[in-house]
Amino acid sequence: MRHMGISDNSAGRQYGSQAVIKDMALGFDGKKVMTVSCLKKPDGTFGVTLIRWEINPKSLNQE
Repeated sequence: MRHMGISDNSAGRQYGSQAVIKDMALGFDGKKVMTVSCLKKPDGTFGVTLIRWEINPKSLNQE
């Protein structure tokens, strides 16, 4: 798995105007497999709030 980018999650503003939520894409061979959404906590660290599969995990081949 490789990190494929981080983007702001504007839908996370429903949790409050100060909520900072980032989406990190993970994948391999240039194909996005999952998105992990992280919420910035008051101490500055991030916690995982949602893991979303972008493809059906059963379609991943194991070689």
